[in-house]
Amino acid sequence: PQAIPAAPEPTAKIAVPAGENGEHFLYSKIIDTYRGRNAEEMQTTLRLLLKTYPDSVFADNALYMAGLQAFEMNDLKSARTHFSRLSKEYPRSNKVVSALFITAEIDKRSGRKSDAIRGFKMIRDLFPGSPESFRVSVELKLLGQTTSKSRES
Repeated sequence: PQAIPAAPEPTAKIAVPAGENGEHFLYSKIIDTYRGRNAEEMQTTLRLLLKTYPDSVFADNALYMAGLQAFEMNDLKSARTHFSRLSKEYPRSNKVVSALFITAEIDKRSGRKSDAIRGFKMIRDLFPGSPESFRVSVELKLLGQTTSKSRES
């Protein structure tokens, strides 16, 4: 198989309205590119949003959508990068637990069983009651682990 060259920096500029309207515009564009499965446009728009509005209230969700799109398109390296950045830069985001869950799924898909188990257990222990924590027990069973903390000692 031939290696796919890295995408060049897009030369087309995105006309962004000034001020708060620009922030909303770029986030809307991220939603559209997620729905349209356009990875190149997602990267361009995400970069522009994070550069122009580094303190945007949409930054964590934009990173999550970029990671989710990459995951759905099987670009696991890019997905991991986005989810890692989300967890590090926005640790209080409501998307962190979902990002951690998908990262554990990436580890599972990539054959890194011990990393996946560690990730799933972290979700179970740090985010009890979250929707992802309920899915963790199934994932741990699939990976040959028990789900009771006391039985794992």
